[in-house]
Amino acid sequence: MGPRMLLFGLVAALVAATPLRRQQRTTVDPAVYEKLVSYAAFPRLSATDPGSSVPDPNCNVTLFRYINQQSTDTQAAVWLRESTREVIIGIPGTDGLRDDLTDVKALPIPYISPSVRCPGICLVHAGFLLAWNSIEGQVIEAVSSALEQNPGFSVAVSGHSLGGAIANLAFARLRNGPFNTTGAYTYGQPRVGNREFANYIDSLSGTTDSEAGSYYRVTHAEGEP
Repeated sequence: MGPRMLLFGLVAALVAATPLRRQQRTTVDPAVYEKLVSYAAFPRLSATDPGSSVPDPNCNVTLFRYINQQSTDTQAAVWLRESTREVIIGIPGTDGLRDDLTDVKALPIPYISPSVRCPGICLVHAGFLLAWNSIEGQVIEAVSSALEQNPGFSVAVSGHSLGGAIANLAFARLRNGPFNTTGAYTYGQPRVGNREFANYIDSLSGTTDSEAGSYYRVTHAEGEP
């Protein structure tokens, strides 16, 4: 079997292991919609280091820390939003060959991440986990420092595409730490892990059949990223 066929086989194995269960569509509450729009800007703002300036002054945010892990070409930015008293982590989407390589490292591997214990046999996308673990220490240090300087602030994470997958893993770590993590917002996020992992994220966010929880995954109309 050639390397191309092997790659497609690994991707198919991950997808087949976690069949998509379609939910009946419901109308989005206007307050929830406004919240989704509000957090959608942060992955874009976090794509490059803005230095001392903010790419979009209308967002009313201040950059606290920019993270660029060159070994995996993974970026994230930690923002302060005074109006809502929040520390917001923005994680951008795929941009460049290194990110493409992260996307296709689809082999399911055991979910092992600092301070996180997922019950059952939790498997996740190898590339996504490698990317998150490469910035985990820097993100946690930056968030801890931001909260120390801004007591009473809550924490949220927002990511797009590849960044949405990394935000999924970041949410698990943040919810297992001493942080007031109130929500995660992902846009076009690919599937990260198997059913056991998805159930674990649901348990952390408080998602049930009747409750939306604090984790919001925005997809296209047909349920695919």
